[in-house]
Amino acid sequence: MKKVILGCSVLATALFFASCNKDKTVAEPVQDTEFQSTKDVIYANTVAAELEQVVAYIAEGQTATKYMAIAPGSTGTITNNTSGNVLTVVFSGSVTCSDGKKRDGTIQITKSSSPASYSASIYHDPGFVATVDLNNYWVDGWNIKTVNPFIVTNVSKGPLAAFSTSADKLTWTYEGKLSIENVADVAKNMVWEGKMTKTLVNTNNVKIFPSTKLLPIAWSSTVVADNANLEYSGDSKGETKAGTAFTFSISETPLVRNYACAPDKVLGVTNNTVIVYSEWHPFIGGIANFTTGTLEPRKVDFSNEGMMDCDNAVKVTIKGVDTPVDLMK
Repeated sequence: MKKVILGCSVLATALFFASCNKDKTVAEPVQDTEFQSTKDVIYANTVAAELEQVVAYIAEGQTATKYMAIAPGSTGTITNNTSGNVLTVVFSGSVTCSDGKKRDGTIQITKSSSPASYSASIYHDPGFVATVDLNNYWVDGWNIKTVNPFIVTNVSKGPLAAFSTSADKLTWTYEGKLSIENVADVAKNMVWEGKMTKTLVNTNNVKIFPSTKLLPIAWSSTVVADNANLEYSGDSKGETKAGTAFTFSISETPLVRNYACAPDKVLGVTNNTVIVYSEWHPFIGGIANFTTGTLEPRKVDFSNEGMMDCDNAVKVTIKGVDTPVDLMK
């Protein structure tokens, strides 16, 4: 008899817990929809990439081309000094440049050669080294400062006489630590620290880099095939909004920038017929992986499913969920 009562007790207990479990509601996981950090991290990396590209123009004497030029209708002046081993470019009066960005302040570039035996003196020379200093330098309201020296190095096969324009590719590294400060809202301040590698993929195009190796690199052309095609890889880290730590790695697939891509306008339509396109050339391919604070890791695809559309959009993947993000909004 006791045995039967025990069995009934066990059955009742089981039914009780089953009933309790049945009444419980399992909450659906909340999808991570925080994308501002994506925009912030990409912007910080873009600031470093654009600073390197300023060196590319100034250290080859290209002071009146592309975003080293004043956009139509802009006020202010740009003053360049390209003689000697210390080069400067001074933006005065909040100049709108041809990439649509407003700049103010001074960029100073100190040239050297490593090794010295290469006698590198211009940007495309293997062994060329540029140390960049910023003095009250602003871009679109952001005050950009060099915390540690920002150094650009041509790591191509050298010396220049040994470099083959048909077999070798021009390659540079840029590294340093930058403070990117928003005076209007200090909570938005960012820090970028990293080392990146930039490669001119179509170095063998003589319209871009002549086989004589004596003329400056022609980054862009009205002929689509004769525009520079660049790849970027490397790692960076730092802080975004409110001191949130981030890491950013481009190792899976290099980021791609093609100078044939210019999706934005500088000043809209002029003379009712001609569109003045910005010299802003966004990344249109490649994959970056990054972490931000305690949030889930992110993967950013710049290629739009491999289509490499000329736009300012990326696809962000978080825990297997893809979301398109417009970097300009």
